[in-house]
Amino acid sequence: MTTDAMDGTTEAKDPPESRSPDGKEPEPEPATRSPAVRAARAKAAVRARPRTTRKVLARVSVAAVLAAALFAGAATWRYVQNDDGARHRAGLRDQVAAAATQDVINLNTLDHRTAAADLDRWQNSATGTLYAEIASGRVRLAADAVKNKTVSSASILSVAVTEVDERAGKAAVLAAARVTVTRPDGTAGVTVSRLVGQMARTPAGWKMSTLSSAGGGE
Repeated sequence: MTTDAMDGTTEAKDPPESRSPDGKEPEPEPATRSPAVRAARAKAAVRARPRTTRKVLARVSVAAVLAAALFAGAATWRYVQNDDGARHRAGLRDQVAAAATQDVINLNTLDHRTAAADLDRWQNSATGTLYAEIASGRVRLAADAVKNKTVSSASILSVAVTEVDERAGKAAVLAAARVTVTRPDGTAGVTVSRLVGQMARTPAGWKMSTLSSAGGGE
């Protein structure tokens, strides 16, 4: 109620209507919504939860599978790389051992009847310092073989590659060889020589660059 200041009378007025600024009826408060509406919304929310959970779990599973696949791929690549490297190193050692075996045989074979050809094989089996020594002593070696009428031959008992430096093209070997020297009367002397050698890689393959006694021969 309000009081008119001019004539002192009192006038009753209705309270203002609860309307929104645009003149529309306001929506009822959630508390005033019917129980059926609230129940329907609650059921919809419950049904939505499993779908959301399944989506999250699906994403996590896919990520885990991808991570496992990437790890397995990286592990396989490392294994293949390591395996290839091991095979390469083993193959390289086999090459050096095979070359050293043939070189030691060639360098201990000299027949007075085929001295020139045998000494050619000596030189073809050598490089570096050893090649120079053979070239400088070739004439004397041939003359001694012809004079003494000896025939020497060799067989390999063992060869071990103790070091390989692929980048430098060098390798170290140990060898044991049985050397037989037959004299003109048919008698033969047999010795077992233990040798230490250095190999060098050349355009024609691995060749002996130094060869000397390691001691302990028989």
